[in-house]
Amino acid sequence: SKYLKRSRVRDYTEVIKPLAFTKPSEWIKAVEAYEKEMSTDNLRLPIHDSQLISEAFDKIITLIIRDFVMRWYKEIAPHGTFPIVVEKTIRYSLIQLGNWLESGE
Repeated sequence: SKYLKRSRVRDYTEVIKPLAFTKPSEWIKAVEAYEKEMSTDNLRLPIHDSQLISEAFDKIITLIIRDFVMRWYKEIAPHGTFPIVVEKTIRYSLIQLGNWLESGE
């Protein structure tokens, strides 16, 4: 119909403004932030002041990732960041739990 032909937008940028992170400079910043977050440099934060306790938790976390994450995840994406995020989340949670227990609240 004539109405449809006239109402079609040829350039979607007229209707939808570009997202801020799609600008080249913002995209580079977003990728760098993501890569920094996914780096394993800060992955092995000590969970406790005692090296013995931290090493024990490290072994437990390694087993959790191996037996409960990688067992199914490697079939989906063998080189993904999900296991890293899971490990960081477990570590962060254990550190927060330890801080809460030490505070006595």
